[in-house]
Amino acid sequence: MNNNTVNKCLSLFEDFLTDKVDNHLKEYFKDELKSLERVKNTAMSISQPKKINIPEIVKEYVSNLDRSIGDSTELNAALLDVVPFLEWYQIFESKEIDPSLSKGLLAGQIVGKRGLIKSDKFYMGLFFLSQEIHYPLHQHNPLEIYYVFSGTLQIQHGRQKLPFIVETGDYSITPCNQVHSLTTKEEPCILCYMWVKGYGKLHGPNWWWKEQKNGTWKRVCWERQPDSYWKITGSEELTDDIIDLSGDS
Repeated sequence: MNNNTVNKCLSLFEDFLTDKVDNHLKEYFKDELKSLERVKNTAMSISQPKKINIPEIVKEYVSNLDRSIGDSTELNAALLDVVPFLEWYQIFESKEIDPSLSKGLLAGQIVGKRGLIKSDKFYMGLFFLSQEIHYPLHQHNPLEIYYVFSGTLQIQHGRQKLPFIVETGDYSITPCNQVHSLTTKEEPCILCYMWVKGYGKLHGPNWWWKEQKNGTWKRVCWERQPDSYWKITGSEELTDDIIDLSGDS
């Protein structure tokens, strides 16, 4: 991989935000990408990333993709080029969640603490979800954008709102602290994601909402560790104040 591959991904993602994204929140993402200008122009010439082994589940899916996906847009082609060079890892490792879920969620950072470009200002990379995965209701401080690189994703904001579908080449924006869930169906899905602080904070817990047997709800606290994995550190009951600030209704 030459020095321009990652820079091209960043530039094309910025172009996508400018040309395609009509939400005013896109300015937060554009501002962060622009702030990386000096780093992205120098970091890749300092050290050349080496090809690494990627998880078999990701490797098999990508190898079976219709190669025309890379021709559909320049952004897709650039993302496809960077897949083999990312340090892919399983995001959640805990006996508290179903193995099919934990093993079916993998990420590879383009920008971040584990990224090809190191940064603690924002995170950007690829997120792989296996088929028939349900990533349950959760919320976090950062503002989040998903660009669907391949496959189809169902997203639901809040417990009562109708879910919506994001298909290949389209995007979604999840506001800071908005409770949401992700679901795939018969086919896996790969997203290009970007987390920025937006009008909240970049760092902080990822809260999973969980209904109890008696009908009440609590939220489980996952916190990002220095190696970017997430670990359960506690839980609490959902209060009216938490619900009111979550975009649940």
